[in-house]
Amino acid sequence: MNPLLQQFLLEGRDLIQEATDNLLALERDPAAAERVAVVFRAFHTLKGSSGLFDVQPMTRVLHAAEDALAAVRAGRLEIAPALIDALLEYLDHTARWLGDLEAAGALPPDANARAADLIGRLDHRTGRAEEDAGGTGKAGGAGDAGEDDLAAFPEADRMAVLAAVIEAGPRAPLLAVAYRPDPRCFFNGDDPLRLVRALDGLAALRIGEPAPWPPAGDMDPFICALTFRMLAVADEASARDVFRFVSDQVRIQALDPASLVRPQGTPHDAPQLRTLAAALDGAWDAGSRADLRRRVGDLLPDLPPGSAPASALRWLAWLLDRPDAPRAWADRPVAALREMPGPDLAGRMRRDVVRAVVAEQQRLLELGGPEAERAGRSGSAATVVINALLYEGNEDEARQVAEAHAEAAAAGTDTPLRDAIGPLARRRAAPPAQPPAARSPAGPDAPETQRARGRAASGRVLRVDEARIDQLLNLVSEMIAANGRVAWLAGEAGPVAGEAFAHRLRDVNNVLDRLIREMHGTVIQLRMLPVGQVFQRFPRLVRDLSRRLGKEVRLVLEGEETEADKGVVENLFEPLLHLVRNSLDHGIETPEERRAAGKPAEATLALRALRDGDRIVVTVGDDGRGIDADAVRRRAVAGGLIDPADAESLGEEEAARLIFSPGFSTRETASELSGRGIGMYAVRTMIEKAGGHVGVRSARGTGTTVRLELPLNIAMTRILTVTAGQRRFGIPIEIVRETVRLPRGLIRPVKRHRAFVLRDRVVALHRLDRLLGLPPGPDDAEARIMVVEVDGRSDGIEVDAFGERLDVVLKPLDGLLANTPGYLGTTVLGNGDVLLVLDLKEILR
Repeated sequence: MNPLLQQFLLEGRDLIQEATDNLLALERDPAAAERVAVVFRAFHTLKGSSGLFDVQPMTRVLHAAEDALAAVRAGRLEIAPALIDALLEYLDHTARWLGDLEAAGALPPDANARAADLIGRLDHRTGRAEEDAGGTGKAGGAGDAGEDDLAAFPEADRMAVLAAVIEAGPRAPLLAVAYRPDPRCFFNGDDPLRLVRALDGLAALRIGEPAPWPPAGDMDPFICALTFRMLAVADEASARDVFRFVSDQVRIQALDPASLVRPQGTPHDAPQLRTLAAALDGAWDAGSRADLRRRVGDLLPDLPPGSAPASALRWLAWLLDRPDAPRAWADRPVAALREMPGPDLAGRMRRDVVRAVVAEQQRLLELGGPEAERAGRSGSAATVVINALLYEGNEDEARQVAEAHAEAAAAGTDTPLRDAIGPLARRRAAPPAQPPAARSPAGPDAPETQRARGRAASGRVLRVDEARIDQLLNLVSEMIAANGRVAWLAGEAGPVAGEAFAHRLRDVNNVLDRLIREMHGTVIQLRMLPVGQVFQRFPRLVRDLSRRLGKEVRLVLEGEETEADKGVVENLFEPLLHLVRNSLDHGIETPEERRAAGKPAEATLALRALRDGDRIVVTVGDDGRGIDADAVRRRAVAGGLIDPADAESLGEEEAARLIFSPGFSTRETASELSGRGIGMYAVRTMIEKAGGHVGVRSARGTGTTVRLELPLNIAMTRILTVTAGQRRFGIPIEIVRETVRLPRGLIRPVKRHRAFVLRDRVVALHRLDRLLGLPPGPDDAEARIMVVEVDGRSDGIEVDAFGERLDVVLKPLDGLLANTPGYLGTTVLGNGDVLLVLDLKEILR
């Protein structure tokens, strides 16, 4: 598989889980803006990453979801159950498509149709209009682009673009493209300059900078702060294809080329311009272009280059030199000449200059400076303001400023002068409008916030294929077995090679043993996963099932950080799934039933995990109706699972354990969720197969808690070696409660079995050799008995002899012996012998 695709699949599933968790949290707290931001970023990253592959349906779906979330962040759309449902459905299909990519390397044939259906249903569910996402990425009609788009391009650039339009032909399309990259685009794999260069027909480009740039100390070199404005003679479809993976950051608008003919500059009064404008129409249509070109060339040198009339004349000259240019393009410069200001222009220009001068002197005084320079600074400001006011003809205001300056000089302070100039500056020069605060396409996350998040997540993580870790564990396991062989050789070496050599060999063995066990512990830690990886899959499940059943359920997750071996964690999902579904269907009542019982309408379902020594305990508990022990007894008797007499003798907890029996169910008919009598039995089977134990506690009307107890890791097992029928076997020590030596006279026959009394409790006794069909061992005066616990009851297992306790790595039976009942696997002893490890739970059943 393509390594890039493999990375996308790994990260994609993490992002789907992150988005799902936060959407469910948003459903409970729609005002949590930070969760909206997290979901938006997850969809945005998924969409951006999908753009690296040919998965257009997936990209379109993710883009539609991103548009909806952008509308939420902008306040145009509210968080509602319909929107949550739609977004969760998008995530479900994205997860399925990731599976298709992993299995087949491509999306299924119906992906396009499915994408269109999903997008249409999102619009229907949310009432989202076509432009709800703020118009980003949408095409405008042909016509004028916005002032900001065209004002970025100087006159020469626009003339060059129109020349390209003329060369391309009369029907050549013209586009204005505004591209504001996500500030964190580099982390998303985007290259803004590469995208800009890829735009066919690019005729003009202007790069905008933030105003102002942040201080050098606050600069983040990994944040993109630029904007790109482009004019291109290109087809709209091809332009959208270039920017298809960042379409939320781009505005593409079709332009009427005439909109580029836009005279700009400062006002300037020249009566002869209006005369020229009056003669233009007839002369142009009559074909007298040479005469017009001469007259325009004569007028241009007499006008300020930066004035609007000069700009209009330059456009006229440019158009007159291009016979292929449409006649309509000349309408704008001609209109501009007709609308030139009248004779009052000079007065307005003087007032504009005075306004700027007064405001600047006020700013100078407010800046302050060294006290030694105060008098010179005040005198200079007063002189400039007085002269400007006199130039404008405001002698009274000039006199007031002069008097204020004299008062300031006498008092040794600038205050009187500032008080006099301030009202003039405010009246004459309104403060420039502040540009709106820059807002990145990603939303409220400022660069500082992004940097903080980056620092918080700076822990380096290396993704490693789990098969490599498993292979490493297998090698370490072989080393443990080989080191056991060294230990055995050290014990045998004394009589052959002498005690000195044997002693040195034992020292080497001890060092190897320490190093190998440290290595084994390190590899085991690599395999440890938090149970939260399993717990995270249940909020969505509980939400959907409870809504389907018409029940109100609050899911509580605790101990998600508790770690266990990956094999244990991965095998937890199916048992927990059965337990959760059983709780929702059987245990938790409807809101009406709960209210009638004096309970809150909303039930609580809790998944909890904790570490208990070298084991992990996971519980599934609810505050529902509990288990009716009498009903369980009746159903067990009716199903032939237990004798009536035995059923009556069962206590509440023992009766509750019957729910784990095969074929047991309290439902008369099977439903979609339960009632077939296999779910709880499957839970017990899977947990015990993993070396664990299942327990249940329930109180009628209060609730039920099922307890799953499992080893922290399944890579290393502690066993007790025993001998039976002249053969050695291993017994997992976790089920051995104690070992006892008992005189045979205390063993009594009970019906067809044997039993003994241990601390006032009758314990059934079995011989291991008979259970395994082996020749009987010797009958010594004392019986050697292991007391084991299986299915909540204690049994005695008589063996010929007890051996040593060992930490071993179990290897499952394979080949023809795979799935042989009664055996957990094999291990290799130090002397090279292969030891069979028994599954006593299965044997005793």
